[in-house]
Amino acid sequence: MTDMENLENRAANSTLTGDDEIICGCLDLTVGQIKVELSTDTSDGFDGFLARTGAGKSCTACLLDLEYLYTSLPRVGDMSKVKKLAGNQAAPKLSLKRRIYKILDGLSPMVPYPLEGVAPILIGADIEQRLTVANHSLLFEGEVASPDTIYSVAVYDGEGKFKGRLKNKVEQGKSWRANLSDMFTQEERANESLAVGLMKIKWRFGASGKRGTTRPQIEINARSGSCAVHTQRTSSALEKWVTLIWQPADQRLFLTIVNPSSSRLEGQLRYPILNDDSAGITPQSQQFSVPANGATLQEIILTGDTADQLINQPIGIHAAMSHPNYKMHVLCAAADLGRFSIDHL
Repeated sequence: MTDMENLENRAANSTLTGDDEIICGCLDLTVGQIKVELSTDTSDGFDGFLARTGAGKSCTACLLDLEYLYTSLPRVGDMSKVKKLAGNQAAPKLSLKRRIYKILDGLSPMVPYPLEGVAPILIGADIEQRLTVANHSLLFEGEVASPDTIYSVAVYDGEGKFKGRLKNKVEQGKSWRANLSDMFTQEERANESLAVGLMKIKWRFGASGKRGTTRPQIEINARSGSCAVHTQRTSSALEKWVTLIWQPADQRLFLTIVNPSSSRLEGQLRYPILNDDSAGITPQSQQFSVPANGATLQEIILTGDTADQLINQPIGIHAAMSHPNYKMHVLCAAADLGRFSIDHL
């Protein structure tokens, strides 16, 4: 889907018109506050709007919504309504953590800070997975980029066996793509059933500076399509919940769990968990164990009358872990495993 199609879809989404709707979660910036900001006649464009509000500067996830609102809302409206709205809107409030960081940032000298993340590596026939990192300026940030950044990647199979290491320096304005599938043998990659490995990545900046686009991404390229997701650190929760649509004719559902810690991870999945108990369906339990530096791929499978009864219905999945040092992803696959979609939990 193109950006224009995304914007057109959002134009039909009434949830972006409620004044209390939060658009920028980092600042708790609402639609109403944006209306107030746009009620003044300014000529500094979208970049100026972002600079004045501070929105879209942190995680950048809200930029499409901000762009839609900027282009669709009037610049000058009914000022009596705007003033009333401004009086009702609380000023954006920083979280306690952000306030503490702001104080520390003002007291401490800038130093390069090491970062790390983990991600699954999908292994199977006609699947190629790549790591992509870039060091370009953020959107709407001019020529601001990070200092030269050094990446170190360790790859393991599902049993925790070390497969190899990659290392590279990405200079300002440059990018790097590495083929993670090449770390596995042809025999491992030729398997018609899916398997999963683990990537641990660390990166450090050569000097202090401003953040650019240095967060690593993984790409899963299959026969009929590609998908991507950025890496994250391990979880801090012993439990996870996710709701998925049961459509067995069109897709297969998997959860990947990677365990970059030095101790074995024990886990349990329970599903389907339904909002309506009238169906009389008892959730089933699925136990698994993940070795240190290992990974597992758990397929969500319903059978018999339960599978037929819940077609095209949402099903809840509950995951419980023995320790929090793991990362879980949802993997939706085409029935023939020719296309995937991935997201983190």
